[in-house]
Amino acid sequence: NKNFKFQLNGMTFELPTKHIQTENWAGEKLKNPIIRMNQTATANVMKQYVKKMYPKVVVSATSSSFSMGNSVDIYLSDELGNGVDKNIVEDVNSFGRQFVYGYFDGMTDMYEHVSKENQTDSGTQIDAGTKFLSVNNRAKHGSLPDVVRMQVAERIVGDFPQVAVGIGEVKQDPAE
Repeated sequence: NKNFKFQLNGMTFELPTKHIQTENWAGEKLKNPIIRMNQTATANVMKQYVKKMYPKVVVSATSSSFSMGNSVDIYLSDELGNGVDKNIVEDVNSFGRQFVYGYFDGMTDMYEHVSKENQTDSGTQIDAGTKFLSVNNRAKHGSLPDVVRMQVAERIVGDFPQVAVGIGEVKQDPAE
């Protein structure tokens, strides 16, 4: 088993050993290891968090890397593809923010780095390595819960065609 476990906020999480740095870049052993929370580690730990805290919530996570950064997208829903309580979304977002190293400032059109001193419950340093985090209150597009949601919506529209009329429009009966 090439994984390691660590405690964070009283919960046990597990990651592949590639996310723990025990040597510096010159190959010398570090006095204290560092957990490198890049986008894949963040997505992994956030899924574990949701499964532990909210076992009935369906969670999907994707991570991407691109020039000058990376991102994590978390999707939360019930088994039918409906969104979950907003307090759950806010809690998951708050938990994940500790792994994000800054934010985009639209006023100055630049990414602002924020110094963070994160550590595990035992004091191991956690290096925030995720640039963008998005927690979505919906099923991931094309996932089983999303397909179920779409099928239910299609069934409702099929049974009640008036639902398909555009928002704000009132369809007049020509007989009136």
